[in-house]
Amino acid sequence: MSPPDRGADAAPRGAGSAPELTVASLSTQCWGAEESLLTLLRHAPVRARVVAPEGELLERARSQGHEVLVLDDPVVLRLGEIGVGVGAPQVPPLLARAAARLARRPIWNGGTVVSFSMWLHPPLAAAGRLRRRPVALDLHDGPFSRAGAALQAQAAFLATRSVAVSRTALGHVRRWPQRRTTVVPRPVELPGDLPAPHRGPPGEDAPAAGLRAVLVGRLDPEKRVEVALEAQRRALAAGTRIDLDVVGAPLRGSGDLEDLRRAWPDARFHGRQQHGATLRLVAAADVLVSTATGEAFGRTVVEAALLGVPSVVMGGGPADLVADGRTGFLTRGDDAAALAERFLVLAGQRERVREVGASARTELGRLCDPGRVARRWTAAVAGAPAGAGGRAGEGSAQP
Repeated sequence: MSPPDRGADAAPRGAGSAPELTVASLSTQCWGAEESLLTLLRHAPVRARVVAPEGELLERARSQGHEVLVLDDPVVLRLGEIGVGVGAPQVPPLLARAAARLARRPIWNGGTVVSFSMWLHPPLAAAGRLRRRPVALDLHDGPFSRAGAALQAQAAFLATRSVAVSRTALGHVRRWPQRRTTVVPRPVELPGDLPAPHRGPPGEDAPAAGLRAVLVGRLDPEKRVEVALEAQRRALAAGTRIDLDVVGAPLRGSGDLEDLRRAWPDARFHGRQQHGATLRLVAAADVLVSTATGEAFGRTVVEAALLGVPSVVMGGGPADLVADGRTGFLTRGDDAAALAERFLVLAGQRERVREVGASARTELGRLCDPGRVARRWTAAVAGAPAGAGGRAGEGSAQP
């Protein structure tokens, strides 16, 4: 369970001495990757500093007692606009300017500097070369365009070392020095105040009860939520009740959420929820659905497993986590027809679903144990020789 936050006025751990690890991010909010980062740092066996723009991530890091440094350089912050306000011709000069700015930031006195944002990777790796200081890349993004993958690969060559969250994340960056890359999954833990899921004992399912499915995540094209919505529609048309809860919001705002409600009236759209509320919705489901095929990891798959809820996954990092029929369920394809087929089968196999959920809780709980993973990740980014599990040819995020 998560140790309690120490409060916003808590003194930084190891106050008065230089941090042993510095993690830099462009994020202001806390999505799955940032939640995982905070879990890593909470359990890491070293003093850590977080460098990020003012926002939720920095506030949470501060409340956990970590040293923080506000990232407010306008050139560096503009990296977050690549692909939106910054076009392809502007990218190379922006990266060069950002590298020069980062080289002058007071972040180089705290051991290895870890880049935790994909557009920080190239300039931070270059700045590390300029400063002759170690830089590690945390590879958890993608998929990329051909040009984007080449840029990320170049950053991996410049960096001292890299750690990838899964073999899918490795595949998103095509050419790189795999000998300097370690595969380490994410740590996942649940809050201590969650109630036990209310499901009823085996065999209690009434014939009229539908299979309860839940999908969690940003409602953007990469998450492919429409695949789950269409699969529900097909299952209903075939006479099988599927109750689908969708937790998350479109990137463009709540107006699009209303559009989705009108277009897909059979599903329940909850919008973005607080973490605890989201987990309660997951705990009340029979299965979690992961329709993204390019996602690098699959934090919600592990969270669901810790609640005893197995996942139906279609590919990507979540598929790296799941052993079909033992710790979850893989679809035979990546379209709505394949997911609907799985829905129809699982709706008649509730007891098996519960058994797989119990196995997932045990196996994925062991794989993503926070203390164990934090030690492996810290050793990987720092280049420690400890039995931290595996270079690219050895480490695995597969249970």
